[in-house]
Amino acid sequence: DIGLQEKALKNGNLMWYAAALLARYTLSPQWKIAVRGEMYNDKDGVIVPTGTANNFQVIGASLNLDYAPADNVLARIEGRMLMSKDEIFPKKWGDLSKTDNFIATSIAISF
Repeated sequence: DIGLQEKALKNGNLMWYAAALLARYTLSPQWKIAVRGEMYNDKDGVIVPTGTANNFQVIGASLNLDYAPADNVLARIEGRMLMSKDEIFPKKWGDLSKTDNFIATSIAISF
């Protein structure tokens, strides 16, 4: 993805972009595993203004395991890590960090 936004008071444009690379491997009809690498560059703070020197410039990676017990049901567990040029991710007690790591789960049911 790429975007341009015209500056309000000056000549020129502000640009942001994002990219991702994904790979998935089928272990069985019900089980799949996937990895993703991603990067975001919004140094002008067009989409995600952080108020820091570099605004939102982040790279990340994730690993997920999917289980589909039926054609219309998908359960996922995903581990994800993000790294920023600046301290933008909230931590305990109001502190900020350059990294954010988490595990998420979800269940999707389609009708």
